[in-house]
Order: sequence, then C-alpha cells, then structure tokens
Amino acid sequence: MDHPLFTSLLQSLLQISVASFSDEEREATLADFAAKYCYDAALQPAFTAAGLSEAICLLPASAVFELQDHLGIRLLLLQADGRTYLIGPFVISGFDENRIRGTLIAFGLPASFLPALRLYYTAFPQLSRQSSFHTLQGLLRVFCPEAGEYAYRTYNGPVAVKEKNADAYNIRFDYETVYKRYELENRFLNAIEEGDTAHVLDAFSGMEISDVNNVRYIDAVYSRPDISFAIIRALSRKAAERGGAPLMEINEITQRTVQGTAASSSPQTATRRIQNMILELTEAVRRHKAEDGRYSSPVRKVMSYLRFNYSQELSLAQLAGIAAMAPNYLSKQFKEETGRTISDTIRQLRCGQAARLLRETDTPIAEISAYVGYPDSNYFIKVFKKTLGMTPSEYRKTR
Repeated sequence: MDHPLFTSLLQSLLQISVASFSDEEREATLADFAAKYCYDAALQPAFTAAGLSEAICLLPASAVFELQDHLGIRLLLLQADGRTYLIGPFVISGFDENRIRGTLIAFGLPASFLPALRLYYTAFPQLSRQSSFHTLQGLLRVFCPEAGEYAYRTYNGPVAVKEKNADAYNIRFDYETVYKRYELENRFLNAIEEGDTAHVLDAFSGMEISDVNNVRYIDAVYSRPDISFAIIRALSRKAAERGGAPLMEINEITQRTVQGTAASSSPQTATRRIQNMILELTEAVRRHKAEDGRYSSPVRKVMSYLRFNYSQELSLAQLAGIAAMAPNYLSKQFKEETGRTISDTIRQLRCGQAARLLRETDTPIAEISAYVGYPDSNYFIKVFKKTLGMTPSEYRKTR
C-alpha cells in the first residue's frame, strides 16, 4: 500500500488533517497529537495520548472508529497495511453555545472558557459523516483491497458524551468600471467601519450587481470561493478593526464563517453565510462605538478583556498590564471615564450573565453561581440581590 499517496489523497479530498504511524512510532505520534489538539484532558479524554492508545488497542481489523470528545469534536481511527491512521479532528455541525455552556457547567468550568472554546471548535473543518466515510471507504478499496469492507463504529469508551448543529470574458477593459468597483468597495468598507448595520448589506448588494468587464462582480468573486471569499473576509475584518471592534470578536466571527462556508452545500448558502458575517462584524463595531467609543484606548482594552474574562479571578495588576498603566492610575482613570470601579464592572457583568441564565434556563442557582465566577453560592446570592434588588430565586420567578 502506498501510504504517502493514500494520505495525500485523503487530505485533499476531505480537506482534513491525516497522520499515520507504525507501532514503533505510536508513542511519539500520540504525544504530538495530544499536544496539538487536546485543549483540556477532562473535556477530551479521547484526545489524550492515553485515551488514543486505549482506543487503538480495542480497534478491530477492518473497522473505522469514530471518537468524540465532550465538545462534539470528532476523530476517525483506523488501521491499514500495518499502519494506524488518525483522521481529523473535525466537526459535523456548527458551534452550539447552549450545548457547550451546559458542558462547562457540568464539568464545573467557568464562563471564561467559552470564547476560547468557540475559537478552538470553529478551527476544525465541518464534514458530513456519510460522505466522509464514503470517500474513505472508496480509497481503502483501491489501496487496500485485501482488507475487505470496513465497518463504521462509534467508540464510546472514555469519550461518552454528556447530554444536559460565468459570462464570456470581454477583452475590452473598462477603466470606469474599475473606478466604480473601488468606489462601491469603499462605500461597503465605510459602512462596516462606521457600524452602519442599516446600510451595510445594501452596500454589499451594490457590489454584487456592479459589472467588471461585463461580468457581474459577485459572479467573478465567487467563481473561486477559496480565493474570493478570503479577499472579502480580509477587507471586512480590517474595516471592523479600524472601526474599533474587539480583535477577539472579529477573529471568532470570521473564523466561524470560514468553517461554515467550507461546509456549505451551494453557492447560495455560502453567500448567505458571508452576508451574516458582514452584518455581525458591523454590529460588533456599532456596539463598540455605543458602549466603549467614548473611552480612552487603555480603558477600552480593559473593558474588552473584562467582557471575555469576567468569571475569572482578576487582579488590578493583571489589568494594569493589559492597559500598560500603573495599577493606581488605571483604577482612577477607569472610574473617571466609566463612572464605575473595576470591581463594580465585574460584578455587573457577572450578575448580568447570571440573570440571563436565570431567565432562559433551568440551571440550578449554585451551578450558575460557579459558572459566572462565584464559587460560594451564598455570597453570590448576596451580590445578586445588591445588584438587581432581589434574590436569584425571586428573579427567576419574574420570567
């Protein structure tokens, strides 16, 4: 069996990571895989070196194991012609915030994990189980016919999931059309940069209907989705950055769109995903201008950091490092600009998230308390009542 060619074809057809190894290479390969892909051993026992080794020991001949972690990230495992293959990781659906939030609560992990896990999850390709296995089975028939048909099995050992988705080209080059294109692009980018959610999609539609050398702009753009979408994504994210949107939010929005677009079943679906990305980026700018636009750059950085990390233990020295200011000066500057102390801001962020969970879920109050950053639920109740004027139980009854 030509293992390098098999690996290359599998990677090209599925656009997925593939690693193979012999028995002698197992230990080093599994250690490398775990170091690269295992974000948290408790959430991903299947992606640890020990978990993978256990699965390999139980892997029958002519079988494909599907391993899954508690986040819904998957990996295929098989043996062929004396080598073991790790195919993935990948996902089969988009990021489900409610499901991941429930998983974090079940494992006693704070809300601050959520943004990082969203970025981690959306970094993997989204594939169809059926089509992926069909492609894999076809390659195995060609490269390893003596092995017969492979069976597809879900391995539920250490990875059980806890439940709590062109026109003809015209040689004539019309320079006026080029100028018009740049004018329309600038209108589009300005709408993002200004947070103009009411008109940004109209501006994008103007680009769609403009002609470049008698070829509709959007047709030209999406004749090569992998290249053209990268151009639109880069333009949009830079406009959002200039508009002041938090970089972590920009990265999450665009990375999630990349994943979803790659899994789109039609050009129309891909276009809708891109339009949603544009609207989300513009909304991020609008929200930033409304909430933080009046603040100085150091205070904006601290506010952005607090929104993503409010459930963690945060020190003034740590925040001062982010703002590049002396701790005492940051404390004073923050209060002058926002009208609140840093501690009050953290308390309001925590209680705001707790209130949303009390309204929208039936999660026990003690678990909500730990999730938003208060391990002591009795203390949480006191803080919540001071902030919202009623206890969590009373607040839940008002929904």
